[in-house]
Amino acid sequence: MAYIQCKSGGAETPTLLWENPSPNSDFAPQTISINLTDYEWILISIKNQKVSPQYVTTCAVPKITDDQVIGGPSGQTGSNYAYSRIIKMNNNGITFQISRSNYAGASGNTTVIPIKIYGLKKALI
Repeated sequence: MAYIQCKSGGAETPTLLWENPSPNSDFAPQTISINLTDYEWILISIKNQKVSPQYVTTCAVPKITDDQVIGGPSGQTGSNYAYSRIIKMNNNGITFQISRSNYAGASGNTTVIPIKIYGLKKALI
């Protein structure tokens, strides 16, 4: 991961905190236990879906305890569908809820699959 320009000036290399051991498998709702105490922002790289076409999106989210949404486009040609997951963070980790789509209310475990989680100690904005 490249350097990222931070609000307080200077650049910071994100710290890799977690890597999915099975990035091509379903990702059921779960809590990933990682120490987030020293980080202000969390970067979550997600795979849009298990099937082709696959895209990786990195979502930058502030470390707050409110529900937040991460997601991205489906990647299907000619579609305007998007996939998302609600996450909740605290200093002990991140809880991922079931994945959802704007396609007829579809939900499941085959989209918005986290593949890597990084921490940033400085604020982005």
